[in-house]
Amino acid sequence: MSRVLILVVAGPEGYGVRNVWSLLVRTLEQSGLHVVIAVLDLRLVDGWRRDFPGVDVIHPPVEWRPLAGGSNRIWRIVRRGISQLKLADWLDGVVRRYAARGIVLQGPIEALLCGLVARRRGIPALWFVPNAVSDEQFLDINKRIYRSLFRHANVIPVANSKFTDSTLGRGNFRRHVIHLGVDTEFYRPEPDDGTVRERFRIPRTAIVIGLFARMTPSKGQLELVKAAARLQENVHLLFCGGPLEGTYHQTLASTVAALNFHDRVHFAGFQTDLRPYYGACDILANLRTDPEPFGLTVVEAMACGRAVLAHASGGPAETIIDGRTGWLIPHCSPDDIAGGLHRVIADRLRWLEMGLAGRARAEAEFSVKRFEVKVCEVVKTEIHHFESCAGTSYGEASNINVIIRR
Repeated sequence: MSRVLILVVAGPEGYGVRNVWSLLVRTLEQSGLHVVIAVLDLRLVDGWRRDFPGVDVIHPPVEWRPLAGGSNRIWRIVRRGISQLKLADWLDGVVRRYAARGIVLQGPIEALLCGLVARRRGIPALWFVPNAVSDEQFLDINKRIYRSLFRHANVIPVANSKFTDSTLGRGNFRRHVIHLGVDTEFYRPEPDDGTVRERFRIPRTAIVIGLFARMTPSKGQLELVKAAARLQENVHLLFCGGPLEGTYHQTLASTVAALNFHDRVHFAGFQTDLRPYYGACDILANLRTDPEPFGLTVVEAMACGRAVLAHASGGPAETIIDGRTGWLIPHCSPDDIAGGLHRVIADRLRWLEMGLAGRARAEAEFSVKRFEVKVCEVVKTEIHHFESCAGTSYGEASNINVIIRR
């Protein structure tokens, strides 16, 4: 049987990343590729075994902890990279024992370890890049390191959007873009049963705008509160995500109180099933202040028949059609968000039409089935490429063709 080794070191991951990993494991298993999850941090092993029953979950024989390496980010990256080199022989042994045809990884730090082992074994190391690569490093040294791995260490980036891919920079190396997908049978337009609105005492006549993300400054909850408080209309905000404690949440709560907006801002906390909350909202917002790499909740909302207000930078600029499936704003300042909210309200009679257009776009361009086909195509292509370069052919990869034809 063909085998792909999935290497995991970072965690616990957020909502979107965890969902993508679950989908990726399932897709590879269904394509006829056996998945082995190698968890480097022993503290995370039980969680991965619980989340992926029936999948081989293995770990190094000795405890490994990522090194902090001080406050300097470059030095921290170097120290963590050195610490992972100590695992190279173990990972190389795992690849040989399972006759692995490829490695799949997520975190940038693991790229060095996986690239070295992949180069040694003549197999691809597919890096499913979840986030944009920062421009903040001196002389773009981080990007230079990654591009060196792409050219010389068998690491192939698979970005979740054209924007994410662009942050890797130009270079003569193999690369792919696969937009993420959602289960459009699971996320679908459903009539609101009123449960969520009743829980938070939101009037049925109120306009509800949802923002579903971690409670961190970059997600834009504070800017949305400041913008919505300027409106004359009866607008309520529904926030899903945690933590509901800490400095940022205190700042957010203080701002809500100072604006006398407390009766129209509702904190639902972390939710494992967002469908009732999508149903309770009229509009979804994605207002990450820096560019969003993809924005999984944007596509989930579209699949649920909800139009989306979002920052016109990063992934949402590729998923949302401005004026047709939602509204894009140039910046996530309170002024620009307020301008966007005025557009939203002006288009109130078109919300249903825009939601249906979003649903159709999610089904056509961002469905889980489309994602599965693209993943299988890329994995098949790269496995065949490296086998051809090595002058070998195993034949099992034909299993993937069966999946694609279905």
